Amino acid sequence: MKEDKLAIKKKIKLYEKLGARNFQSFVFKIEDIKWKVIKKVFPNYLKFVDKMIDKKTIKFLKRAKTEDIKDKIKMITKIEKMKSRKEYNRTENINYHISKSNPTDFLYYLNWNKSIHKKGLIKDLILLPITIIAITNSAAIAIPLVIYNLSSLFINFQCINLQNYNISRISLIKEKLEKQEKKKIENDISNYGDAINLVSNTIKDKENIPTIEDIVNNIKTKAQAEQLKQLILREKLERENNKKNIKGGKQYGINR
Repeated sequence: MKEDKLAIKKKIKLYEKLGARNFQSFVFKIEDIKWKVIKKVFPNYLKFVDKMIDKKTIKFLKRAKTEDIKDKIKMITKIEKMKSRKEYNRTENINYHISKSNPTDFLYYLNWNKSIHKKGLIKDLILLPITIIAITNSAAIAIPLVIYNLSSLFINFQCINLQNYNISRISLIKEKLEKQEKKKIENDISNYGDAINLVSNTIKDKENIPTIEDIVNNIKTKAQAEQLKQLILREKLERENNKKNIKGGKQYGINR
């Protein structure tokens, strides 16, 4: 196990030499600008994202052969829409930041993002010799294409390197994260069990993602009401703390 950890640490140092830490700082700056622009210029951003998710859902539902599969697809659609709202409210891309509530899910998003950039890198490597040949044949129009191609290749390479860097860092503390996640789930069930069941059942019962009003209307007991209030306050506090950390330039999670 010690050898494994040493090997991972060596990989991390290699990824750092290849620019992972510097590129990560650049990615966070771009992310901050992105969310500022979206919130200022695109007030209907969430509606647009919902439409994109709904289009994919319709395609999958057409292929589904059983009602059970259709129900699962509909639930996945709700989860995707809720994740987009979480990103929007926290101004944090889900594949850049580790979640305190379910940190082990982060590995999935890192690998998902890495796979996208791997496809992009392969495409760039295929196009590069073609654009270079075009330049040698005196095709001046190919010069901006080569510049674009090289830029895209660099970005895709750096994104893959960055995700390898974070995947390795997560691997070093995976057991610790799993224990933390298990403990948090147990504490949440103990302290907010009634409210969690309330929210979960409301999500299952509604065709679309429920509003706060839908959840409140389903409250049946005093315990549900009190626990729901505490959950909302905790979420609000976490958001405020995250904003303070970002503005203060403090590091948090696995990424900063």
